[in-house]
Amino acid sequence: MRGRFGFVALLVGWIGCGGGGTGGTDGFRDPGADLVIDVAGGGDVGETDFRAGPDGAIEDSASPHDGEASETADVPAPGETPDSGMPADEGPGEDPGPEVSEDLPADAPADPFPGDPGDPGLDPGGEGCPREPAPADRPRWIVASLPYGTGGSPSRAWTLLRLDTDGRLAWTGARFEMGRATGGLVAFTPDGRLGIAAQDDGSLGVFTVTDDGAVRVVDGGFRGAFYADQVRIVGNGDRALVLDAEWAESGGGVHQVEIGCDGTLVDRGRWIPARLPRALLRLPGGAFLLAAWFPEGLSAEAGDVHLYDLGERPRRLGGGQAFPDDAIMGGAAVTADGTLALLGDVSEFSGRDTAIAVMEVQGDALVRRQVITPFEDPVSLVAAPQGGTLLAASGYGDALWVLEQVPGQPGAPIRVRGRLDTPGGKPQLPGSMVILERGPLSGRVLVAEVTGIRQVHLGADGSATDLGVTSLGGGVEGLPGALGIQP
Repeated sequence: MRGRFGFVALLVGWIGCGGGGTGGTDGFRDPGADLVIDVAGGGDVGETDFRAGPDGAIEDSASPHDGEASETADVPAPGETPDSGMPADEGPGEDPGPEVSEDLPADAPADPFPGDPGDPGLDPGGEGCPREPAPADRPRWIVASLPYGTGGSPSRAWTLLRLDTDGRLAWTGARFEMGRATGGLVAFTPDGRLGIAAQDDGSLGVFTVTDDGAVRVVDGGFRGAFYADQVRIVGNGDRALVLDAEWAESGGGVHQVEIGCDGTLVDRGRWIPARLPRALLRLPGGAFLLAAWFPEGLSAEAGDVHLYDLGERPRRLGGGQAFPDDAIMGGAAVTADGTLALLGDVSEFSGRDTAIAVMEVQGDALVRRQVITPFEDPVSLVAAPQGGTLLAASGYGDALWVLEQVPGQPGAPIRVRGRLDTPGGKPQLPGSMVILERGPLSGRVLVAEVTGIRQVHLGADGSATDLGVTSLGGGVEGLPGALGIQP
């Protein structure tokens, strides 16, 4: 979520020069030209990422450990794929089997980031303020941050768009203020009335929105014993899980926050200590996928992706390894049938091309089946609710790529169909993406770009259709950052 060095200068320069047309630099490698998708074949992932470096947003105060990685690739050991640091895939027939469940030990030391005292378990109830899902067939409010002011100065502004049931997207022009957010996703309660956003200073912005679009800021910057990077609302909407993407020694891991009936938050402490957690996704069966290193103090052999039962207390079911230990997770998505998890590596310092790993869910285990590489800057991924289609945003590649599940191909279950056809012009630095999963517009994707919010529809028939961009006023002041849509 935190910004990238030079991003403001890049945007101001692009807009000041009358940016438009195709955008970007055609000199970037085309990830569709020579995508290597078979790990067993020793896919080459040895080239250096094209990006200049992570962006330093003006208000960024990230930990010096955030995203730390080796700048020099390790010499491959015998049996490893050249340059990748990964062991050669032993083929789809080799199943390592489920891993042994590992709970927190009963005598675990007190966490140095405990938050307020309270029950550490997830309460599925919310009896005092039920937040039942709103009707699926209704207009939705979309919330987006506007993190840049005049000349690229920092801005705390947020704005609203309305998505009607016929698919028309309109910017209202209405604004409100919370903390600054240059990217990321806004989480909503099931009824869509309360939203929470992780902000660049590590705080959480909390707001409510009525059916007619009236916004009330509950807390413009709630601070707990964490530096918020991402947030997910779980259960019946009375709890949120916050990812602190630092090292465990600095507070990194999964933290719990209780959501009161009036929207006020209470920090309930760190639930799962971990290093550099970058994704938390719910699988259709109820388990959660956590992308992180060393959760609960486990060794590196436990891998970088894990399956958790988040009941009364977190219980690790198993996991696997998607990338070497110098990867930095970007986009992440789980297919609608829950069989595959896709994770993007956006590391700029690994000495490898950035890539997308495809992990198969096998009971309580995660098995790497495929690595799609080179794939430039896979900052965001979404999966269609039906149809087996996925959309991948290549941020610095100025492209949206359509991927699809391939039945009967266990060694390469994902195919890159190609770039999304965008008749109105090439995407411009696509970033945050959200997808609507209910109602007649199920499969509608919203993409934050330099020029506004793009709509893409992923149909149940596997189609992927660009529906154009809605401007937020133009100029650097109209560039969206964080993005969220009511469920």
